Amino acid sequence: CAGYSATAASGLSVVYAVTGGLGQILWGMFADRFGAKRTLVINCIWLIFGFYLMQYINISIVALIVLQLFLGCCSNAVYPIMYKFVADSSEEGCIVTGNGVVTTLMFFGAAVATTLMGVLIDLGGGWNNLSGYMTGIYVMVGAMLIALLLVILFTR
Repeated sequence: CAGYSATAASGLSVVYAVTGGLGQILWGMFADRFGAKRTLVINCIWLIFGFYLMQYINISIVALIVLQLFLGCCSNAVYPIMYKFVADSSEEGCIVTGNGVVTTLMFFGAAVATTLMGVLIDLGGGWNNLSGYMTGIYVMVGAMLIALLLVILFTR
């Protein structure tokens, strides 16, 4: 909880939703104009830095809010961009099925990530120890690096 009370940390965790919703719209407009692949590459890089910088949220309450707003700018943007990817790549009559597969895989990935983060936090000493959180941050950065490579190598 970065030294904040559980209540404060919980309440402040919604700050990123402010830019999360706007990010979906703005990055969606960017993807419509410049392409889904380019946008997804930029989003992956943004999220790599965003997740990495989250280790500094304990500096101050201002740092917490600024870093959450920064991360929020891209955290939800990947969803409509992935849907655009499917729409652009699918054969006629297969777009909704493709989006269903992508959505299912994203939810599965989120379930695995949530479980993994809980395990890492426990292994690092639990909720009141920074070690597990830091390991989780680095795992998320690594996952985003893998995602970036996959997007660059296997999308058109």
